[in-house]
Amino acid sequence: FREIFLESCWLFPVTAGDDRYLRDTRSVSVRFRWEIHRNFLTWILCRIWKNVRQVLQWQAKDYNIENKYTYEVKSVKLLEDRIKKEGQALSETVLKVDSFINHQVDSVFMDALGADFAEHFKDAGITKVFTIESSGIAPALMTAEHLHVPLVILKKQTSKILNGNVYQTRITSFTKGTSYELTLFADYITPEDRILLIDDFLANGEAAMGASRIIEASGATLAGIGILIEKSFQKGRKRLEEAGYTVYSQARIGKLGAGVIEFLPEEEPASREEEPAD
Repeated sequence: FREIFLESCWLFPVTAGDDRYLRDTRSVSVRFRWEIHRNFLTWILCRIWKNVRQVLQWQAKDYNIENKYTYEVKSVKLLEDRIKKEGQALSETVLKVDSFINHQVDSVFMDALGADFAEHFKDAGITKVFTIESSGIAPALMTAEHLHVPLVILKKQTSKILNGNVYQTRITSFTKGTSYELTLFADYITPEDRILLIDDFLANGEAAMGASRIIEASGATLAGIGILIEKSFQKGRKRLEEAGYTVYSQARIGKLGAGVIEFLPEEEPASREEEPAD
């Protein structure tokens, strides 16, 4: 400790009016001993904090906190596993996942899904991430964060603020039996933009096709479409691919039924059935 103490005097020099560096405590007058002791304690606390930070970093690596995306969709099918655990097939067309996606949102889980989208589209030159309010906002935001680009939310509701220079198209939801005007303020897109569209579900593809119409009307490019859950037994993916768009789905469902959820691999072609669904 004597060496550490003397080193602290060198690192934090105390002056007695002549600006001399004091290396030997025997030459320090009584009135400056407290300053040396204070410097010594400061140095010790800094060393302790440095060691604590190293320990915390080691623990973070052990528990996979710093890099929690190493276990993601590529090898373990993260989203499929979560659907098997918590998803509920209410009918042949309806899958309930509101415990972690569209009612209560698992933010850490959503961050991992966003990282996977970002990794998949990292070479597509994405300049903005688009989504449709509201269930697609969480995964789209996480994706935009990992791509370091802005997020733009296409509005379903009319607004007094969004008027004048806007792009609009009409969307029909077959599941809900409703229609709405999808709206984008023109200031938030340019012809030079390369857009990644993120959404929670893909079934009939009506919402994604509507978003594509808005993007193309602006002169921008729809560079990719990322979907959390694809109902592959419906025609949405086929419509989008026939329109020339690249579709990446993290979970592809081939069959739904009472207590039945069957998945398809990403490379398997989608069904050609044309069932009315959103």
